[in-house]
Amino acid sequence: MENEIGVKSIVAKIIIEAMAAVPNIVAKNPPNSYAAEDSQRQLELEMELESILSDSEDDSSR
Repeated sequence: MENEIGVKSIVAKIIIEAMAAVPNIVAKNPPNSYAAEDSQRQLELEMELESILSDSEDDSSR
């Protein structure tokens, strides 16, 4: 079970790092008017991933 939590944590961190790079890519190649909606969605995803991470850390401390 500990390994599963560790893997989830690592995968979530990788995803967060990848999502952090997205604004830089978009800034160099602005797509269209959906950029603001995409930014909002990205923030929602980051919060969701951080929630997963904190839940994993809570589970691992038990």
